Amino acid sequence: MIESDGSEMYGTLFTAQGKGDHSTAVILHGFPGHERNLDLAHTLRRGGINSLIFHYRGSWGSRGTFSFSGMLADTARAVDDLRNEGKAYGVNPDDILIIGHSMGGWAGAITAAADERIGSLVLLSPFNMGMVSDWALEDDLNREMVRRMFKELSRPMNTIGHDRLLEEVMEHRRDWNLLRHAEELSGKRILIVSARNDTLSIPELHTLPLYEELVRNGCSDVEHVILDSDHSFSDARIELQRTVWRWIERGLRRNERRTVRA
Repeated sequence: MIESDGSEMYGTLFTAQGKGDHSTAVILHGFPGHERNLDLAHTLRRGGINSLIFHYRGSWGSRGTFSFSGMLADTARAVDDLRNEGKAYGVNPDDILIIGHSMGGWAGAITAAADERIGSLVLLSPFNMGMVSDWALEDDLNREMVRRMFKELSRPMNTIGHDRLLEEVMEHRRDWNLLRHAEELSGKRILIVSARNDTLSIPELHTLPLYEELVRNGCSDVEHVILDSDHSFSDARIELQRTVWRWIERGLRRNERRTVRA
């Protein structure tokens, strides 16, 4: 249980076997979070990496009321809890990475941009909230489509209300645009995985512009992989696990070489 602004959030810590402290991934589900990437957590655990999957306040039984600003605060709180309390569970407080799917990718990128201690980031079909806000401003029809999307997706959650969610997004449209955080993210190791048939986080609108902006800002360790699947990678789960694990494994080998040289 993680407490965020007085609300209890529920989740599971998948602990790797073996003595000592382990690298730990915070796996962030989207909005509302039908796909929670539990298979990915098990893959990482088998490879010696802990994984935390938790539910933001107001979602899937967690107490409180969901909002997008609350989602960001909840993510930062989960990372802080792992650093402060996780050592008893084999968590290396200095080696925490974020893996975010869809809206969780957006929250993960915003969180990592503000946290210099997070050095690695995996974005799975990341949804760029700021870009959608700009699109909604173009005309009333676009705005109504976004409002209806929030209404439909928030059905299984206790939220501040779909109208207020839309207002919140519009209020923060500049700060919540991932492209505006490319400079802060440029020093990190980043994997972006897109889905060719994604009709929500459309690669040409959400992921390719982010990748290109990261490259323009000097990010020397960013990789973009496109899988032939849908938004949740529902027919490519094994390929997704292999893609993420191989990327993580390359980072682990690199760190081992640095340790030997030191």
